[in-house]
Amino acid sequence: MDAQIRNQEVQTTTESGIRKSLDVVMPVLTEAKILAASVSTVHRFLNTHFDNYNWRIIVADNGSTDGTLDLLKTIKDVYKRQFHYIRLEQRGRG
Repeated sequence: MDAQIRNQEVQTTTESGIRKSLDVVMPVLTEAKILAASVSTVHRFLNTHFDNYNWRIIVADNGSTDGTLDLLKTIKDVYKRQFHYIRLEQRGRG
């Protein structure tokens, strides 16, 4: 898949000249142990392959009880405008 992305020319603006945008939504439930690494991997991929897009990563925390919310706040401080999160009190995946 990486080769396909590198080898194809991607049109990143609309006809009116506005940059296209991309939101990657990651639903999580009690995943504090792997969350930072997962966000870092997705961030690196988007930064490498979609640098001509306005993109952001959005994590939807579905009622985690393992410190995921605190970790999300820390990740937000690192990635600033390219990272957002929401907290849903209803527990469950997706």
